[in-house]
Amino acid sequence: MAALVDQWYLKYGQDDWKTPVREHVEARLETYNPIAKTKFLQTIDWLHEWACSRSFGLGSTVPWDPQFVIESLSDSTIYMAYYTIAHFLQSGSLSGTVPGTAGLKPEQCSDKLFDCIFLNQPYDSSLGIPESTVLEMRKEFEYWYPVDLRVSGKELIGNHLTMSLYNHAAIWVSVVV
Repeated sequence: MAALVDQWYLKYGQDDWKTPVREHVEARLETYNPIAKTKFLQTIDWLHEWACSRSFGLGSTVPWDPQFVIESLSDSTIYMAYYTIAHFLQSGSLSGTVPGTAGLKPEQCSDKLFDCIFLNQPYDSSLGIPESTVLEMRKEFEYWYPVDLRVSGKELIGNHLTMSLYNHAAIWVSVVV
């Protein structure tokens, strides 16, 4: 059963996004089984557009269109970046209500903070967070990134793992999407 509904799409088939990902897989991605690399390349050739939003359920809202929630495959491909600094932001409970080692409040976790940590943007004193804390979080992220080992099931190559390559490229390699 299918339904025609409004939603947002990621254009994985765009050449300026697809080509660098393909070149990375061909030249640098080490798989322990050559069949896995072949499957990545087949998925890159097949993948064109993928719905990255849905209109129901739990999840993060689409920032530019809050009536939609980010589809789970799109939302789950870069979570490892957050895990590198999660202990600074929350601790003790899965609810995220207990502050982490940095003692930050949720409202202090702005785009500007994450751009400073994840995209190496200059420190901005308007963050209201000590520069040493922000730089410590950046150092932790840079220790764990880039991802140089990923262990997962082969059935995820056709979606999650390939989308992870694309989404990492879009954020950290400055590929235009």
